[in-house]
Amino acid sequence: MRSFLERVPLAVDVPGLLGHWRWFGEWSLGCVGVLGDWMVETVDTLCKEGETTLTIEALKRHALQPDQQLRMEMEARTGEYKVERAKAQSEQELQQLLGNPTALPGAALKNLEANGVSSLSTSPDTTRSTRGKKRIEREAFRDPVGDQMEP
Repeated sequence: MRSFLERVPLAVDVPGLLGHWRWFGEWSLGCVGVLGDWMVETVDTLCKEGETTLTIEALKRHALQPDQQLRMEMEARTGEYKVERAKAQSEQELQQLLGNPTALPGAALKNLEANGVSSLSTSPDTTRSTRGKKRIEREAFRDPVGDQMEP
């Protein structure tokens, strides 16, 4: 942000604006792309209007509206949830393919549960077949090791 502010073709109190870093983070939803678009739009409008100074007041006038912020925040959270759920599902399917559906109980769903999501089961007795394929299980016997002696 400092680099951008130092190159703006307007008078800017760089340290003063940087002192509001938390406010910028909140109003840009923590997205550098949103922050960049916001700054460029504000500077562009000020230049077209013949203004000479970039101020916090000008930035407030060009900030996202609360309904836009809400929509974008909801989209971001929905996307994060979908990514976490897909990751958990992939980890669960991998463990089932490897024949070990209970390798790390709850590990695949830890992030989802931390976000208040517990719709997926982590109990070891939920052994569904993977896409209709039968799981191969070995018989219980000892593998030969070392030199073998005839009885």
